[in-house]
Amino acid sequence: MKYAVFITGAAGSAKSTTTHLLHEHYQVIHRRCTVFNLDPACDYLPYEPAIDIRDLVTAQEVQDFVQLGPNGALIYAFQHFFKNEREFLAENLDYEDDFLIFDCPGQIELYVQNDDLQRFAAQLQRKGYECCCLYLIDSTKLTEKKSILTNLLISQCVQMNMRLPFILVASKCDLVDENEIQDLLEDDCSDNEFYTELNALIKAQGLTEINYLRWDSEEAAGMLQGEIDHAFHFGE
Repeated sequence: MKYAVFITGAAGSAKSTTTHLLHEHYQVIHRRCTVFNLDPACDYLPYEPAIDIRDLVTAQEVQDFVQLGPNGALIYAFQHFFKNEREFLAENLDYEDDFLIFDCPGQIELYVQNDDLQRFAAQLQRKGYECCCLYLIDSTKLTEKKSILTNLLISQCVQMNMRLPFILVASKCDLVDENEIQDLLEDDCSDNEFYTELNALIKAQGLTEINYLRWDSEEAAGMLQGEIDHAFHFGE
């Protein structure tokens, strides 16, 4: 079997760091793994990608020549890449028995108002790849009930658009108290009717099942591997 993991999430949620962590872990356990950068606006990568969108187009180039702002330039560059290279990517990503990891941009519009990534995943599925989406939330943004509800709803929008097995991960948990986040998740918001209804909907959809990722834990990479393997039914 062949597998592809899309690392998604908002800007600053540690997508590239997580990609690097998984890449190194797969090498340690002797699973072949190939990494791709799909973020045209990143300045630094902690890994060496097999294919880098910046070799074709960068967000800065779009800003300079098309005269768009930072957000518009990123979206334009991403769409330009997939308009011109999606077929090439799908035809040339043929790594038997490999795990492919795609480090995606942090622009939420690309996941909820654009279907390029979902269409690309569908192409890979037609080529025999099992695909899943790992969505990262910066845990430092989960310190209030309203921010938790907002982030969980956004994650649900991404899940609906990607149409893939979905793994929800709170990153940077070494910077927060996980128990406080869990307490907020379990709070029924009884003092606010709108939050109460929203909270009930989120719980009914099972959106409170969050995996906590700590950079200071030696088990972090193994936890991610286990969740990805479970999503793929790997080894079954």
